[in-house]
Amino acid sequence: MTVDAVGKQLVQILTTQRQEPNWLREMREQALAAYEQLPAPHTLDLRTRPFGPFAPRDPDRACPERWEMMTPFQSERGRKKAEVSRLVYANERKIAHHLDMEVAENGVIFADLSLAVRVFPSLVEPYLGQAVTADDKWTALSTAVWNLGVFVYVPKNVQVRVPLQAWWQRTVGGGQLHPRLLVVAEEGSDVTVVAGEVSKLQEQAFGVFVAEIFAKPNAQVRLAFLQEHDPQMTRAAHVRAKVERDARVQIFAHDRGSGTGLVDVIVEQTGDGSEVWLDGLVTGTGKQHLDLTLKAEHIGRHTLSRIRTRALLTDHAKATCRAVSQIEKGAVGTDSSQEERVLLLSKTAQANPIPMLLINEEDVRCDHSASVGPLSEEQLYYLKSRGVTDFEARKLLLKSFLAPLVQTSPLPVGMEVLTDKWLDRKGVLR
Repeated sequence: MTVDAVGKQLVQILTTQRQEPNWLREMREQALAAYEQLPAPHTLDLRTRPFGPFAPRDPDRACPERWEMMTPFQSERGRKKAEVSRLVYANERKIAHHLDMEVAENGVIFADLSLAVRVFPSLVEPYLGQAVTADDKWTALSTAVWNLGVFVYVPKNVQVRVPLQAWWQRTVGGGQLHPRLLVVAEEGSDVTVVAGEVSKLQEQAFGVFVAEIFAKPNAQVRLAFLQEHDPQMTRAAHVRAKVERDARVQIFAHDRGSGTGLVDVIVEQTGDGSEVWLDGLVTGTGKQHLDLTLKAEHIGRHTLSRIRTRALLTDHAKATCRAVSQIEKGAVGTDSSQEERVLLLSKTAQANPIPMLLINEEDVRCDHSASVGPLSEEQLYYLKSRGVTDFEARKLLLKSFLAPLVQTSPLPVGMEVLTDKWLDRKGVLR
């Protein structure tokens, strides 16, 4: 069966089995047609990688919930694991769904996106596919065949003090599993969302993750987007946000896998006085090949953006990290800064930080910096000369290198635990 035929079959199955409304069926069909016409982006090396909407080989394989990335976030404030607000998918199945009672009583919706399409159409239809359009091959594919979605809706002036967690776990190959996240934060609301993808694979797999965030005036949205994939995984991740007047959005993207991937985060600051913080943390190993873009588009007046990247690369890992500040005409008073830092922990690791300032307005303030290099031998010598062991000295320097991003992430305690485990498990301290 051809890729085109598989795609059409998947769209038909999704729209029929899930009893989707006509507007969503039409959106899927139009996106599939666009996918078939658009060229593959050059940022993903697909010469030896599978891609497209091909079916998994073993859809019934068990997917136990035991993976390291989830454990630091399974409880907070002394809550039991069963009480944590979370929605967990294992391959094509939803295996856990819980929403804190206090949060639910305030009108917050935290639901499967396929269900929300039918139950809350007036809240979903105005936003789904509006931030991430089908003008790119992978976003078009996601719009056509997404099947593991999460919908978050926060009413006006509601403060969600418990992070909402959405996890996608994968043990089957193929190209039929494509997660999607839709977050709508009404005026004056506040919410933190953790979205994580993990895979343990024996065969080749392909997936597209898409997240859309809508922050209304004075809203605050924090998204921690975490990924850990095996070398067999090829994936594209597209995160888009629209930020209105005086709203604040923080996106923390952490990639610690060893597969081939594209992570593209673009935030559109349409509202005056909006603030955006974009942080990218890459801890790469094996033959990881990652293309990361963090972009802030300044359209409103007196907007602020901070873009930071930290990367630790070992083995044969390779990463290209772009920080882009695009300032449109009329975006007076813009304040934008970029900082990219990369540590190469092996001679075969490669990094390419690319800071970009695209300025079409005069009344702005912008700065950028970038650095690539090994761990400082001078700093190591200084610590060891004062009685610190080589192991502890290296760990101290690596943790201090990551600290600016980890400590200001949406969930700093969990991220500190996660980075400690990575440092110990990957043997980068030896």
